[in-house]
Amino acid sequence: MVLGHTLGFPSWSGDPNLGDRVYALTIWEPTTLAASTCSSQTDFTTTLGLYDGWPQFNGSNVVASTPKGAPCGFLVAEMTVPGTYFLLVEGIARDDDVEDDDYESGTLVGNGATAGVFELSVLCRDLHAPTLNESCAYR
Repeated sequence: MVLGHTLGFPSWSGDPNLGDRVYALTIWEPTTLAASTCSSQTDFTTTLGLYDGWPQFNGSNVVASTPKGAPCGFLVAEMTVPGTYFLLVEGIARDDDVEDDDYESGTLVGNGATAGVFELSVLCRDLHAPTLNESCAYR
């Protein structure tokens, strides 16, 4: 688990006006990866993207991402190929897809801000193990 923020960071992917944070994750063996910013410590609506290369470079592919319309940033991916992947945290801009009522009803986290503080949790489960644990980045 890490507490971070997107304030003042450059945009690597998605909306060029919103700052992103990028974390490198090394996967040592086939695993199911779950990442989330769904936390009371997160003060804005986030989205997550998992890439097989640095997000800005041509040729990097999105391995998994937050489903459109999700109330907070989360993703789950089966990682069958060991290697280094990049997890991007970005805010969601208020636009036609995000209505004011979504914030007022509590459907979305935060108050409509596009940047701020987030708590990121990353959990992994060996594809042959029954439960998730925080061991994917450590060997």
